[in-house]
Amino acid sequence: MVQSRSINLNIKKIIAVRQFCNKIWQTFKFTKSKLELIKDFSKDHNPKNQNFLNSWILCKLNNLLTDVKKSFENFSLG
Repeated sequence: MVQSRSINLNIKKIIAVRQFCNKIWQTFKFTKSKLELIKDFSKDHNPKNQNFLNSWILCKLNNLLTDVKKSFENFSLG
């Protein structure tokens, strides 16, 4: 079997990956600027003291963090 020297390079795939990375970068820049505005991270974020929507978001975030922690502990990164 002879290995060929040509590489099947899909330009559309490269452009799509570049655009995806750009979205991640833009999201990071936006989030970083907003996080710098928050001075006090020690506020009480107890879901019982929040309105319904904030409580729901905190509940979903807590579930996500629990799942991610379990996945890391089991080396199940997929």
